Amino acid sequence: MSHEDVIRLAEQAGFEIEQPSDGHNVSGDNACLERFAALVADAEGERVTLAALQAAAQTTAVVVEGIQAAVLAEREACAQACDEIHAKHIAEFGDYIEGSYATECAAAIRARGKA
Repeated sequence: MSHEDVIRLAEQAGFEIEQPSDGHNVSGDNACLERFAALVADAEGERVTLAALQAAAQTTAVVVEGIQAAVLAEREACAQACDEIHAKHIAEFGDYIEGSYATECAAAIRARGKA
């Protein structure tokens, strides 16, 4: 909080502030002091809240990126499992199978990542 912010809040709280050349003369009562404390707490609370929201937004972005990376990795793992099933069928039955559901599944899974 800047010096000007403190002066502004003190004036809002009801303090009388004179600004002679040698500094500031401030006068007020306990009620002014209580209002000033509340105004400072509100101002600092807003600053802290804003900082917390910004940190939460950054954290959320990191979490979302992590989730997206995990989804892509899982999608590719599923497609690779389909490729392995296809390779196993080729090894077992030969290359005479016309079309393969496993390769179609792998292609469909990979296509989901591009949609």
